[in-house]
Amino acid sequence: PTEIIAPPGVSTASISRALAAARKGAVYGAQFAETMDGDWSSANVSVMISGGYITATVPRPLSGKCFLRWKISLP
Repeated sequence: PTEIIAPPGVSTASISRALAAARKGAVYGAQFAETMDGDWSSANVSVMISGGYITATVPRPLSGKCFLRWKISLP
């Protein structure tokens, strides 16, 4: 997981990494939680693959703390 603390005034948190090509049949997703031992959820998380990168974005929680992790299912 990567801790993301969005700067003040930013309404989303996101993580991004290089992805040369999407694997056929793979389902690319991400989850977030406000604490490392919290309940991980995919609700409101959007994942986009574009320009050689995969990016997951989620609305910033009111606490300002957000942990994100990749959830990728392979066939």
